[in-house]
Amino acid sequence: MARSTTKKASEPRDREGAALTRERVCREALALVDEEGLDALSMRRLGARLGVEAMSLYHHVRDKADLLDALHAAVLGALEPEAEAGARASRPGVTWRALLAGLARALRSSLLRHPRLVPILATHPVRAPESIATLERVRAALDEAGFLAADAEHAISAVGVFTIGHVLSETGSGPRAAAFRFGLEALLDGLAPHARPRPQPAKR
Repeated sequence: MARSTTKKASEPRDREGAALTRERVCREALALVDEEGLDALSMRRLGARLGVEAMSLYHHVRDKADLLDALHAAVLGALEPEAEAGARASRPGVTWRALLAGLARALRSSLLRHPRLVPILATHPVRAPESIATLERVRAALDEAGFLAADAEHAISAVGVFTIGHVLSETGSGPRAAAFRFGLEALLDGLAPHARPRPQPAKR
């Protein structure tokens, strides 16, 4: 039997010859936004940075909206609570307050590293699985604390808006960690009355 001479189509590779991956494409997109801003982000510009045709990128991202989802996930999906004084806020049994405060601090730190991504967080809906998973952790903690579902959503939104707004002010005037801590604690104090511990079942 004659051996087939049909070759499998080669995977797209960047200018160094490394095979493209979604992670590599998104990492380069983040670098592009960090350097030049969101307005500079296009499939053509991104392909040029990687040394490939723009069409090659569609093997890894469906379109620009999918790329924006990936950038959104780069901020939210990788967040781990930043505990104060070296404590681990992600330990089992963490309170809603410690988790929400820790994630707010982590979000602030991430956005201060990538300030040009702030508009994505402010305007782009949460769709990436990694981003959704992060928010689900917070919802679960709030639910466990007795927050009504609507109140939990308002709490997440309020802390997110405060954090993003504070980062915007810091990018113009410089880091103001003390002011951030003060505002965050005041906000959490205001949310605390919405925590309604569930009654424990009577012992028999």
